[in-house]
Amino acid sequence: MLRPASLGEPRMTTLYDPNETISTSTTVSPVRRAHRRRVAGVSVALLVGLSALAAACGGPSPARAPEAPAAAPAEPEKSAWPEPAAAPESVVHAEFQTSAQAVEPRGKFLLAVHFAIEPGYRISWQNPGDVGQSTRVTFEVPEGFSVGPLQFPAPERFQLPGKLVNYGYENDTAIFAEVTAPERLPEGRTYRFDVKADWLACKDDCATEELSAWFELVSARRAPAPELSEELAAHYAAIPQAFDALPKSDLDWKGGATHPALTLKAAKVKWLDFFPGDREQPKLIKMKPAGEDLRLEFAAASDKPLRGLAVAEVEGKRSFFDLNVPWPSE
Repeated sequence: MLRPASLGEPRMTTLYDPNETISTSTTVSPVRRAHRRRVAGVSVALLVGLSALAAACGGPSPARAPEAPAAAPAEPEKSAWPEPAAAPESVVHAEFQTSAQAVEPRGKFLLAVHFAIEPGYRISWQNPGDVGQSTRVTFEVPEGFSVGPLQFPAPERFQLPGKLVNYGYENDTAIFAEVTAPERLPEGRTYRFDVKADWLACKDDCATEELSAWFELVSARRAPAPELSEELAAHYAAIPQAFDALPKSDLDWKGGATHPALTLKAAKVKWLDFFPGDREQPKLIKMKPAGEDLRLEFAAASDKPLRGLAVAEVEGKRSFFDLNVPWPSE
C-alpha cells in the first residue's frame, strides 16, 4: 500500500465497503513521503539526454539553416549544473494510521502517525528541551468532522554533552488525535483524511524529515468498532494521565507571581522528576522531590498556563501525570 513519493500521486484507497462483512480490524498505512529536506535539483543533463533519445527514435528534426563558416572551437564552459548529490535516506519510517475501518454518525476514532526510528537516533517530544525542535503533526479532516488536541506518549529524558537535556523518543513511538464524526452522514460517501508532519532526527547531527499522506474512509449507518493495532495500542496506553486522576491529589502555590513555587501532593506516590511541557514558559530553576511531595520553583510567572509532566513511581511502576494549571496572579 506504501508508494514512494517519486512515483507520483497516490491511488485513492477505500478502507471499507458497507456491502461487505468485516470480521477483523485492519491498520492502514497509506503513501509515505518521509524524507530529509536536503533534496537535490533535477540535472539539466537529464533533459538534454531525453532530447537526444527522441531524435534517435525517429522524431521530427527542425529545418536546417544555411551553414555558417566554420568558427574556431569555443573554450568549453565549466558546468553550472553539477551532478546532484544523492539525497540521504530517511532514518525515521513514518506511517499514517487509524483505528477506524469506516465512519458512522457521531462516531469517534483515532488518527495516528507511527514512527519507527533507526537505532541510535531520536526524535523530540512537544517540548524538545535545550536542543532540537518539536515534532509537529497536523491532521486535516473533512468538513463537519472535528479533531481533538494531539496526544503524545510520555517521552524520555536524554542527557546530552554540555549538561543539555532533550525530551523525546527512540526506537518506536506514535502521536494521536481523536476525531468525532458529525451527527449526519450520507451513507456510502467517501471521506478523505490528511496528515502533514515534520521532525528532527538526531544522532551525532540532526536532519529534518517529513511526512505527507492521506487515506479515505467510507461512511456507513453502523461501522465496525474502532480498534488499534497491538503496536499502536501500547503507545496509546503510554499517554500520561491527568494529575487530578491521582487519589488525594492537591497543589499549592507559594511566593506569588514574583517567585512562584508549586508543590504537588498525592497519596501513595513517590515523585521522581518533572518535564516542562513548553520551552517558552518560565524556566524551572529548582526541583525537589520528597516522597509524596514535589516542589517546583520557577524564575517568574506567566499569563499562559503551566504545562508539564510530573513523573512518579506508583505501585512500583514509573508513571506520568499531565499538569495544566494557571500561574498565581499575586
